[in-house]
Amino acid sequence: ICLLAFAITSCKQQPDTFKQLSTLEGKWLMQTPEGTMLEVWEISNDTLYSGKSFSIEGPDTTLSETVQLIQRHDGIYYIPTVSNQNGGVPIPFKLISSEAGEFVFENPTHDFPTKITYKTDQKDKLSASISGKINGEERKMGFEYERVK
Repeated sequence: ICLLAFAITSCKQQPDTFKQLSTLEGKWLMQTPEGTMLEVWEISNDTLYSGKSFSIEGPDTTLSETVQLIQRHDGIYYIPTVSNQNGGVPIPFKLISSEAGEFVFENPTHDFPTKITYKTDQKDKLSASISGKINGEERKMGFEYERVK
């Protein structure tokens, strides 16, 4: 039985949508006043991409998050495990839309964020954001990365 992922992708379309996520592959850097953030994505196989986020402050590099992007029978999932959060338990976010290089993942039962968005121009820019409510107020944090050449 083929399920629709919120009526946006069918089972036949999911592998193509998953392949579109391959634009994340590579190393991405973002400079902040606190230091540098590095996000690294690798294609493990046809149904799994692996990501890691690091914060770099001076000579110190700290792993802050590991992520699995997984193609399952019922959809595509972004599954982060964040250091010092959620007791080390991975939290799944399901892909709810993918249009024009923008991928939106949601988990309405998670405290914050409930939505994770990635958008790439397919070349050297990657925008990511997390959003949701904190104390009843809508919040959004954006991250602008550039590809490491």
